[in-house]
Amino acid sequence: MSARVELPPVRWFVWRLMRYRPLAWLASTWSIVMAGYLVPLLPGLILREFFNTLTGDGPARFDVPTLCALMAGAGLAQIVHGLGCAVFENGTIRTAGALVQRNAFERILQLPAARAVPQSPGEAVSRFRDDTAVIGKYVAWMADPIGQVLLTVIAVAILVRINPFLTAAVFLPVVLVLGLVEIGTARIQRYRRAQQEAIGGVTDLLGEIFGAVNAVKVAGAEDRVVDHLRLRNEVGRRATLAETLLTQLLDSVTKNTTHLGTGLVLLIAGQS
Repeated sequence: MSARVELPPVRWFVWRLMRYRPLAWLASTWSIVMAGYLVPLLPGLILREFFNTLTGDGPARFDVPTLCALMAGAGLAQIVHGLGCAVFENGTIRTAGALVQRNAFERILQLPAARAVPQSPGEAVSRFRDDTAVIGKYVAWMADPIGQVLLTVIAVAILVRINPFLTAAVFLPVVLVLGLVEIGTARIQRYRRAQQEAIGGVTDLLGEIFGAVNAVKVAGAEDRVVDHLRLRNEVGRRATLAETLLTQLLDSVTKNTTHLGTGLVLLIAGQS
């Protein structure tokens, strides 16, 4: 009986993937943080200075032409960082996915043929195609929590300077959204696992059908094979439908909660 192999923690694998192309990952992280979180703050801050200048309610630190130039610069920065996301983020995703595929395939070739792939060849192909893409996205999208933390700190600092009561009102819908996400995450993961298993089952069956076409024809089992394939596809369809429905529902609830929170803040600000 072979001893069980203890694998390193997941963070060790993620760290190795990040170190494979560190400059590309840093460029991807910088582009995501700036284009997705920090640069979009600039137009709001510039508009605040613009209206303060027009109304005289704040110190005149910039004149109107300077603020217009800053607004144009913020738009240009958004375009540049958006292009950086398109190049470096996609490059990081593809590179990490290809590296995992290459290393996994090399390991399969090193193992004895009898136990090289624990699943069927069809399911293994599905793993190589789908799971490696998810790993690549995970490595690239690790920049999002960094940007979210920075955005939260800056936004809270700005809001507290304006009105602490409004700041507390802003966090009410945020807490609600976090609770909904926490409730739905476990169920979404379960549905996605079932979806992956269903997709692997369909791919596995297709591989077996193509490999045994003559046997199916000799046995006259075409109709039964097709019915079985339809059954597997139906299982995959239901799993995909459940996962997509819950994901879209959670996304809709969080977005609408954000809009309701914005309306609440405007109403409270209007009263003051």
